[in-house]
Amino acid sequence: MRLCEAGIPRDAIERMAAAAMKVTRLLKNNPRELSLADAESIYTEAYE
Repeated sequence: MRLCEAGIPRDAIERMAAAAMKVTRLLKNNPRELSLADAESIYTEAYE
């Protein structure tokens, strides 16, 4: 299911990405460093 199909508005992507960047316990275990732009890109792909 896409985020748009779940009723998530497109303008929420920026807020969701910012919130995801605050979950440091998950980010520190990620093998690749993730930037805010990366998180926004992931959410955008999940939206479209």
